Amino acid sequence: ARAGLERDLELAQRVQKSFLPNKLPTAPGYEFFAHYAAAQEVGGDYYDFIPLAKQRIGIMIGDVAGKGVPAALLMAKVSSEARFCSLTEANLTDAVFKLNEHMQEAGQLDRFVTFGGCVLDVEQHTLHVVNAGHIPPIIYRHATKAFEDGCTKDQTGYPLGILEGIPYEANMVTLNAGDTVVLITDGVSESRSKDERDFGMDGVFVALKAGPTSPREMGQRLVDAVDRHAAGRKTFHDDVTIVTFGRLK
Repeated sequence: ARAGLERDLELAQRVQKSFLPNKLPTAPGYEFFAHYAAAQEVGGDYYDFIPLAKQRIGIMIGDVAGKGVPAALLMAKVSSEARFCSLTEANLTDAVFKLNEHMQEAGQLDRFVTFGGCVLDVEQHTLHVVNAGHIPPIIYRHATKAFEDGCTKDQTGYPLGILEGIPYEANMVTLNAGDTVVLITDGVSESRSKDERDFGMDGVFVALKAGPTSPREMGQRLVDAVDRHAAGRKTFHDDVTIVTFGRLK
């Protein structure tokens, strides 16, 4: 029975990986990076790159409450619904509104999903952000060497699957040359060390500031810092997902 269970989990792992993008987008003057590691065989984190009309790319990240197979099943639903809503709705606020309605209809209300949706226009260099209870995107500004949130607390709506019929608000930012956007799930900030210390948002900013600022280098440095912090632990405390993208200098 154990061998059968292990086979099933391996299959679940492969199916889940198939819901994640198998390659990064390409756009002139832009760079993309993504990293995903489940705490168990399968996990409840999600990210996606969705090619949209008019030189736009949907960049999504999400985190289903809980871990393991139930979270992974709901993550698969979020993935397909987010793609459908993004491709059929005219804008990101409508897409996230519709996505929330679909999650209500699923009736899986014992679990909620935090979700961050971005639509990048690679010609206009604009980024629309809609945040449903997720950690806001972190934007590194090359000109000032400063970090800012991609949306305010007031612009952050409820996680998906909690309340129906609630509108979501979008924030729009312009990306200048050298600016990088960082999306993470809370498995990054809440990553535990051997002696049970949280990595924290402080750890995130220390890692992001510690070297070259291209999207790929910032993303990889954050992955390495989380791995170092958790060194010696048998397992990750939570799923870890990091997505970075931005304009090259």
